[in-house]
Amino acid sequence: MTNPGHAAAALDFVGGDAVAVSREVLRNPGRVASIVDTTVTEKGGHLVWARPSSDDLAALCALADSGKLLVTVGRVLPLAEAADAWRAVQESYTRGKIVLDVDVNVDAS
Repeated sequence: MTNPGHAAAALDFVGGDAVAVSREVLRNPGRVASIVDTTVTEKGGHLVWARPSSDDLAALCALADSGKLLVTVGRVLPLAEAADAWRAVQESYTRGKIVLDVDVNVDAS
């Protein structure tokens, strides 16, 4: 990592050493959550049980539609530039999220 202490929060979806690595790059090491690593609470983080439901997703959509759920987008890049997006996150503090645009109409052949 090029910017230790730079990330605001981390969410572990893969397990392994993700929590340990995340703690190294977080400004506040307690702002790590995992849906995989049950020892995350022993490391000062949070264990999250994820059970996606259509009702919850509909509630989030309603909040977004009403303007109560806002996400600041700093840049939008095509998926082909994912490496550039990763470097941008590593090299500087970005205002807003970097979004990768996945074009579902791209011919995979």
